[in-house]
Amino acid sequence: MTRANRIAIATTDNGYKATFYRTHKVIAEILSQDTAWTPADDANKTQAREDFRSYCTKNAGTWDIEWDDGKAQQAWDRKYQSYATDEQVGEDAITLLTPMVDRLVDKCKYQVSLAEIQMLSVDAEDTNLSYIENGRYASNNNWAWADITMQIVLAEGIEIEYHMALKSGQICKPKLTIAEFEQMVAQEADLAGVELVDLKAQAKAEKDAKKAS
Repeated sequence: MTRANRIAIATTDNGYKATFYRTHKVIAEILSQDTAWTPADDANKTQAREDFRSYCTKNAGTWDIEWDDGKAQQAWDRKYQSYATDEQVGEDAITLLTPMVDRLVDKCKYQVSLAEIQMLSVDAEDTNLSYIENGRYASNNNWAWADITMQIVLAEGIEIEYHMALKSGQICKPKLTIAEFEQMVAQEADLAGVELVDLKAQAKAEKDAKKAS
């Protein structure tokens, strides 16, 4: 069996797609129409999506996948204890940011799915510490204090710039609320000319239509 530590659910034309990952590597992709899962008659799209997620994690062994809810909830799997290169910063920054974005995408009222996260740049932050020069430790030239510019790419053609901090040689855990994320999605969609599907509004309209009938 192959261990997975992340799962993402995306909406498809015919239902949902679950993608299991081992950090960044895709382990398996499961289409809801290829499984025995069916949504409850009274479930809205958000509820159905979460129910499919639960179904996939509980039945992961069916697809030869080892899934542990406890391990999946761990903050992140740091690869480097110090950062000599920008590439090393990027690897750990992506690993740290991805689970948070996955959770936000799942909770987002808009119908969006994560396509990619990449690092755009690492830029030195000013500090008055004498042992740091241009954002790096003078003793070994490893990164010490920096601003990390990330790009969150959504499958709908939306690109979101997000900044992370590196302090005392370590990448700080990102913090972003669902309200902030939804605002960023809406703003960038407007700039890109992308028409968003509001799942909450859609679910309410469907509920009102059922009541009316």
